Amino acid sequence: MHGSEDDSKMMRRHAILVGATLLTVALTAFAQQNKQNQRSPEERREAIAAAVKAVGLSQDQMAKIREIRRVRPPEGTTGRDRRQWVAGRLAKVQAVLTDDQKAKVGAIQEAGESQEHEGVILLGLARRQRANP
Repeated sequence: MHGSEDDSKMMRRHAILVGATLLTVALTAFAQQNKQNQRSPEERREAIAAAVKAVGLSQDQMAKIREIRRVRPPEGTTGRDRRQWVAGRLAKVQAVLTDDQKAKVGAIQEAGESQEHEGVILLGLARRQRANP
């Protein structure tokens, strides 16, 4: 009987150790993924410059886009209201583009992950596609 209790305690400790190890591995992977998704200021500038060149934005268009993007949502905007506000801002930014530039943005989005794609998202010309919609 005494051996059974020791075995039970050892199994419990083993389960706790395995659980703690799995938790550590999961948290480490999450932290690395977040670190990879963060770009340095220099990388952000390069991506934006690549997008500006690829889409063919003028200085006037860039100034208009900056002004649109400076406006922040009203305090406390959440959920559906925030999504609608973001969609409205995206529409305003896209209204600055010519039809040819809109087509270029679409092509960059279709091509997927690239420096230009990241720049288009950073400029607010398009939204990042969700991994699980």
